[in-house]
Amino acid sequence: MPTERRATANPIRTLNSWYMLMRDGKIVNVTAFFDTIEFTNFWNRIQP
Repeated sequence: MPTERRATANPIRTLNSWYMLMRDGKIVNVTAFFDTIEFTNFWNRIQP
């Protein structure tokens, strides 16, 4: 599982998937799916 570092020193392990619609060699739409439990835990750890 990939490990990422963000605004905190704590690494987060995430699973995500990106789907990009291309037209004429350009990205025209992106849909992303994230591991919502890890993503929520990350946002709960950082201070705005």
